[in-house]
Amino acid sequence: MKNGIKILLATVILGFATPSYAQGLGCYQRGADSVADQLGMPQSFCVKNVTVEIEAFKAIVNVEGTNIRTSFTVTNVSEQNGSYLINVPLFSNWYNAGTCDDATTASIMLSFKIDKTGFIDQGSYKLSASSGETNDSCHSQMREALIPLTKLL
Repeated sequence: MKNGIKILLATVILGFATPSYAQGLGCYQRGADSVADQLGMPQSFCVKNVTVEIEAFKAIVNVEGTNIRTSFTVTNVSEQNGSYLINVPLFSNWYNAGTCDDATTASIMLSFKIDKTGFIDQGSYKLSASSGETNDSCHSQMREALIPLTKLL
């Protein structure tokens, strides 16, 4: 914000609707994972369009798709060699049975870079899914596992 006016540096659309981005991010199916199942992670999801609005010290990311969240405010944008890394949770859930007890977590993350003008670096997209569990949230580390994602045709 500058003088109370929202400054839009860039709005970038990635997906099937834009000819130069015809491949989009597409649809994915995750591998089997009992923790992800318990926490409600979708078996499959689609990312059709991504828009990014840049404001002072934050990015507003909107994702069009199925079985995923659709709007995020990212406040921890970190600069790396003249570009900014954006990490967006498409799905995130956790369970903690109590203090120093069982705990589980599962997430699907979308990461990408934008340049200083706000344009998305087309080759920087990464999708990842993971889960974690521990039987003692105070005294043992979370055992984390990557969940494979398969792109659907």
